[in-house]
Amino acid sequence: MGGITQKGSTMYLHLLQMPNTKNFVFIDGLTQKIKQASLFINQQKVAFKQIPEGTFVYWSDIDTVIEITLQYM
Repeated sequence: MGGITQKGSTMYLHLLQMPNTKNFVFIDGLTQKIKQASLFINQQKVAFKQIPEGTFVYWSDIDTVIEITLQYM
């Protein structure tokens, strides 16, 4: 997959390899409410789905950075 970095309430998901699932990446344990997810380069919205175990991010292009904005209470 790649890696995840974070600055404040924003996480950056670095996709460096094609996921085995082909059209999504699952981030185990990411249960904090997400406000939005978008491509870092152009802010195009990226679909995601949160479940109690973590978060699905629906994107399959490699060498991509997805910006995930967390919602703080």
